Amino acid sequence: MTSKRNTGQRVRLRYSGLVVFLSKVATAFTGLYFMWLLARNLTQSSFGGVYFINGTLAFFIFFAGVIPYWSTRDVATGRGGAYVSLTFNLVMSVPFLLMYFILASYFAGQGHISDLALLAASPIIILTFALSSMTSTINALSPQSLAGMELFGDIIKIMAAIFLVLSFRLGLVGAEISISAAYLASVAYAYVKLRKIVHEKTMWDFQRVKKWLSLSWLVALSAVISYFYGGLDKYFLGTISETELGTYAIALLLARQLNPVSSLSTALYPHILRAGGEDKKASRDVLALILIFSVPMVFGLIFFSSPLLSIFSKHYALVSRWPLLLLAVAYFISSSFFSFFDSLIYGSEKVELTSRQLFQSKFFQGLLMQAIVLAVMAPVMWVLAVRSGALGMAFAILIGSIMMLTGRILIAGKRSRGIFPLDSFLRSVLSSIIMSFILLLLPRSHSYIIILDVFVAGVVYFALMYLIDKRVKAYSRYFLQSLRAVSEPDSHE
Repeated sequence: MTSKRNTGQRVRLRYSGLVVFLSKVATAFTGLYFMWLLARNLTQSSFGGVYFINGTLAFFIFFAGVIPYWSTRDVATGRGGAYVSLTFNLVMSVPFLLMYFILASYFAGQGHISDLALLAASPIIILTFALSSMTSTINALSPQSLAGMELFGDIIKIMAAIFLVLSFRLGLVGAEISISAAYLASVAYAYVKLRKIVHEKTMWDFQRVKKWLSLSWLVALSAVISYFYGGLDKYFLGTISETELGTYAIALLLARQLNPVSSLSTALYPHILRAGGEDKKASRDVLALILIFSVPMVFGLIFFSSPLLSIFSKHYALVSRWPLLLLAVAYFISSSFFSFFDSLIYGSEKVELTSRQLFQSKFFQGLLMQAIVLAVMAPVMWVLAVRSGALGMAFAILIGSIMMLTGRILIAGKRSRGIFPLDSFLRSVLSSIIMSFILLLLPRSHSYIIILDVFVAGVVYFALMYLIDKRVKAYSRYFLQSLRAVSEPDSHE
């Protein structure tokens, strides 16, 4: 029995993307506040330890998205399998958790942190497997349903950190328990939403799992490369210098405020699957949205770099400032387009594929591209980290990100042609330049004034864009209409 909502109804492309984006913007502030709490109350080496543990966990959660990758395609096209995917992922998390326990002491020694801190993060493994399955299903049916999940998790995380890190002074261990609590809250939130959206009764289907596993070797290899590559920068820097990792972490944290932009393409993948593999108008609209929001965020991050860094501590402001943050911002600009091009590439593939067809598919091309980038960049990352520390590592991940993005554009081929909204991009740049000139007239000495400046900047930018860009006018009207009609079950794009 399939979901009541996974047949016959299109994902609301712009509405879903905007709702998820706005929720991500809200969590950017709560996430920033959480990391500010840690940066102010942990030593620089302990703060770097948080990122080292994140990098270590990547080696044990790479399989979390493999089965959900195929189950999402089944759910999005009306075939069901949501709870089968969840059951399988929970079972698969156990051996990875056991391996983590066995290797915890080794990684603790490499990162110069306590075994207890690594063990405090262990629940994240099982929770990530569960969350990956549930969020994949919900994103295939109703992406906006997850809008409040991260915010809820962040609130729990902040409360736990105030209690454990500030009050009880548990340091890195308290920070990891707080992060685990946030994952648990997110899992609870996602499960409640899943029960409302999906009404299947089948918890296990051997034939379906067998089919998914027969196709999963390629996705698994891709996940191994992706997660290992994503964790190498923290692992390398953590083994070289905990303080360099702490500095690097601050720069990444601030640049990561660009991350919400990638959520604008959340609904594009299931939309393209339902559309039969291609929809250039929808692709152009989503790319325009990404550019409209990302361009001013880049200008803002560069403009506020020094005062933002000083919020954490004077030490970070003196060490990191322009070069490191600029490289980190450039890295997140390029990587924010990954999700968009992945939707173009993999949404165009047939829903049903044989093992032989996988070798001729874009999935295999994507795997080869990732493998080449990893093989080239892993030694480069190590050499640059040894020679130039955090700055060298930031430069290395930027090179890798540009290579990954170029590979995705080449694989997308004709589907990426003619979809770049040059008019919206140029108007975004013009509005951002005017916004920056106005910001020069405003004070930037205290953290609360910076928040006010950011608000003023947003108002100025979008007021200008509303006046000169037809897309922004159309999106604004459409979004307001969607909010009014959100309770109507038959709303369409």
